[in-house]
Amino acid sequence: MLGIKSLMEQAGQSGKSSSLMEVVSRVPGWLVLVLGLLAAVLAACTVNLPFMLGEELGWRGYLYQATAEWPSLKRVLFTGMVGVCGMHR
Repeated sequence: MLGIKSLMEQAGQSGKSSSLMEVVSRVPGWLVLVLGLLAAVLAACTVNLPFMLGEELGWRGYLYQATAEWPSLKRVLFTGMVGVCGMHR
């Protein structure tokens, strides 16, 4: 498995590595992957949440009011179909 240090040596940059690069080159790849995945999950749950809720609650709220006179089963099925079609645009 290639590390940062060996990649830098292959690129001819081994003499130019700073102390930070030496520290970073000792970090295992699996740890970088796990930290990246955790950061992505955290971002999805915090940064994206207002936008996601705004979109979902917005169209569902409008659709709920627009189909107010429909029977419950027909309303639920129609709203579900609009959601599924909206995801595959």
